[in-house]
Amino acid sequence: MNFKLYDNKLLAPVKCGTRYLDLIFKDNQIGFSMKEIKNKLFVSNITDIIIRPPMEHLASALHTEILTAHNHTERDKDVPFDALPIINEFCLYSSKDPQNTHWSYDTYESLYWLWRRNKNKINIIELKDLSSYLEKLNIKDLPKYDSKDYEFRYHANWCTKDEIMLFVKKNYTEHWDNLMEQVENANVFYNLLMNKELIEIKLV
Repeated sequence: MNFKLYDNKLLAPVKCGTRYLDLIFKDNQIGFSMKEIKNKLFVSNITDIIIRPPMEHLASALHTEILTAHNHTERDKDVPFDALPIINEFCLYSSKDPQNTHWSYDTYESLYWLWRRNKNKINIIELKDLSSYLEKLNIKDLPKYDSKDYEFRYHANWCTKDEIMLFVKKNYTEHWDNLMEQVENANVFYNLLMNKELIEIKLV
């Protein structure tokens, strides 16, 4: 799971508008790993963080990775596509398991604590409000946004995010339960961020 910093102030996890932001800021971006985000105690430059509802984030990540693998993995045409290796990467079986995907169970928790330590400097922006945020920056010649440009419709084998999610739910039941537990936990910190709520810190 990676993050991008745009214009040295706007932080976004991948799958939170980053492909569109890449077009706008081009070379004016820096990549960060999850570990680097967790290790940041204070930040002097980040003014805004973009997030989206965790279920939307997960659906977009699964859609990206399953469709890409299905369309680019070489295999016998008579052998059914097996999404299990991909879904296993998304599932969390222990705290030591890395999630090398466009989703991580602790994205929202990590962003929450980063925001909480720097709460007087950082605004939280929901992805659906990204366009209005960018307009306020007075960026010239903003690229026209069309959601279809970001849905991988160029793949020969294509389906919607909802269809991918249903495919996972019906065919990988135990994995689905694991994913939904991750989303439920992520929702706690997503809501804290959206409400700018300070929770008590307990060390014991």
